[in-house]
Amino acid sequence: MSRPTLRRATTWLALSATAVLVVLSLSHAVAHDAGAANDAPAAAVQAPTDNAQLDAWLRALVEQPDHIQGGNGVWQFTYADEAVVMMTDERANRMRIMTAVGPAHELPDDELIVLMAANFDRALDARYCLGRGQLWSAFIHPLGDLSAPTFADALNQVVTLKKNYGTTYSSTGMLFGQPAPPADPDNPQNAI
Repeated sequence: MSRPTLRRATTWLALSATAVLVVLSLSHAVAHDAGAANDAPAAAVQAPTDNAQLDAWLRALVEQPDHIQGGNGVWQFTYADEAVVMMTDERANRMRIMTAVGPAHELPDDELIVLMAANFDRALDARYCLGRGQLWSAFIHPLGDLSAPTFADALNQVVTLKKNYGTTYSSTGMLFGQPAPPADPDNPQNAI
């Protein structure tokens, strides 16, 4: 073997040995930390949210829980004077809250640009979307990870986004990033 080849092989072996030692020492440190974590008191872990939990949260939030229709995966109810639909799929771990804003065929083409811009900076967790011939305000989330505060906030944002359609197009009073210029129906490009 020539000297340059031998030198490269020796360097490679030295680096490989160093890498193995680093991995072994990190593994030992992680195992030690995991053992220490097991000695600490266990933190309360929320069970994954399911239809029963979501139903209980919903009944606690709406003004007239006896007027909730459906359950076990599909609910229809009124919240803040708006008709709302909530659907879940426990097997797929998904849920959505939505309210119809209006017929999609009545939207001017330039309004879609305004809606997409609003989804970027003014509609925070709720979004404008199109489906089944309607413009919707919707919140879509993994069901199992949903918490009671997030659920309450999502319900408020969905209804607020619908109510702000045609004005601020926002789901809360907060904006993400730089404020967008006001929507101008004569020039929808300035909403981008």
